[in-house]
Amino acid sequence: MDLGLERTPQNHNLRQPLNVISLTIANFRLRIEPKLDEPDAIYVNRKLERIEGELQRLAKMLDDLDGPPPVGNGSSLAADAFRSADRL
Repeated sequence: MDLGLERTPQNHNLRQPLNVISLTIANFRLRIEPKLDEPDAIYVNRKLERIEGELQRLAKMLDDLDGPPPVGNGSSLAADAFRSADRL
């Protein structure tokens, strides 16, 4: 029994909400945060950074469960999704 293969579909399903949360944070920053006064913007930014840190930690845990990336691919799907959200 190959546990790595059994975990992969479930890990993929867990990555989808991480991507949605990352995109929501990026959209929130673009649309809502600029409308806040400075103290509130600083507060919100700190909270969003904390959420992003936890998302990165979860993505790393999922990557570790999947094992090393395929040869020739230096990054993971979860990390790629998180980086994509950062570019928005």
